[in-house]
Amino acid sequence: MIKSWKTFWKNNFSWWHVLGMFVCMLFAILYWHYAGRYSEYIIKNNIFLVIVWGLMLGYVTIDLAINASKRNSKEKNEEDTKRDF
Repeated sequence: MIKSWKTFWKNNFSWWHVLGMFVCMLFAILYWHYAGRYSEYIIKNNIFLVIVWGLMLGYVTIDLAINASKRNSKEKNEEDTKRDF
């Protein structure tokens, strides 16, 4: 069980993910402070929900960027190998 968790964390989290989550969390807190603190909506005026939203948004954004860059580099390598023949 512990071994599977270690591989899960190793495969799904990197320093880029942590950095993206941290940056989006900071922006979410700033948004809450300046716009959502006195709002009537539950998601905007609850700081904990705003932080969770920022963490999720940061992880998904960085994960999409990482996967897109991997896919582009893989496609570029395939094109280069096709041109060689």
